[in-house]
Amino acid sequence: KSSIIHQCKLCSYNSFSRANLARHLRTHTGEKPFKCTLCRRSFSDPSSLKRHSIRHIK
Repeated sequence: KSSIIHQCKLCSYNSFSRANLARHLRTHTGEKPFKCTLCRRSFSDPSSLKRHSIRHIK
């Protein structure tokens, strides 16, 4: 595990994980790169897309 703290330059968010910081930065940019292939809805993180995709199965 990394001991480097990654800091958001736009707010006070900090994380030991660079991936978490990258996900957090999308809250500032509004970027939603993860798209549902069935309905084209977009999400900012893959876990939200996965949770959404389960709804199409039910």
